[in-house]
Amino acid sequence: MEGASDGGLGSPTPPEAAVVDVKNFSNYLRRVVPLLLEGDPEVPIELDTTLKDPLHVDYIRKFLADAQTRSLLVTRTPLKDEEESDETSSTESGAESERERAIYSIDLDIHYTAPKLSSVAFIKRGAIVDADKKITSQVRVINLNEGSPYETLHSYISNAVAPYFKSFVRKSGKADR
Repeated sequence: MEGASDGGLGSPTPPEAAVVDVKNFSNYLRRVVPLLLEGDPEVPIELDTTLKDPLHVDYIRKFLADAQTRSLLVTRTPLKDEEESDETSSTESGAESERERAIYSIDLDIHYTAPKLSSVAFIKRGAIVDADKKITSQVRVINLNEGSPYETLHSYISNAVAPYFKSFVRKSGKADR
């Protein structure tokens, strides 16, 4: 009774929101990442291995629960260059050789490393990823493909963000003021 009455009558402590389970979020990544980075719904063994790595599990846990950690980056790095893939494609199917030639990594910051890398950035909308809500409503996903970061930024801003914002302004009537 002492602990309950110390805060006064009108100040009960709000219950803490439950953070989504790492396993549930990893399953979400297993569904989204292969489609965006490889165009195939089948989960590559390398991605599955990465999602089970203790360091990467800690990164995912921190992304889900730490209000200061706003983004998570999943990167796919090809291991062989295009010349070698031409030689192996005659002996193996394209999907198998593609999966054998890539590694995945997970980081807590968004960064550029090389032009051949493909990445998917996950950005939290709130402080945590709440277990009581759908993951898709709490996380924004940005595909960062091969090529120039400048071209990627320009493409996102001019073809998606600017039209989206202009549409909002027109629809809300704020453009008339």
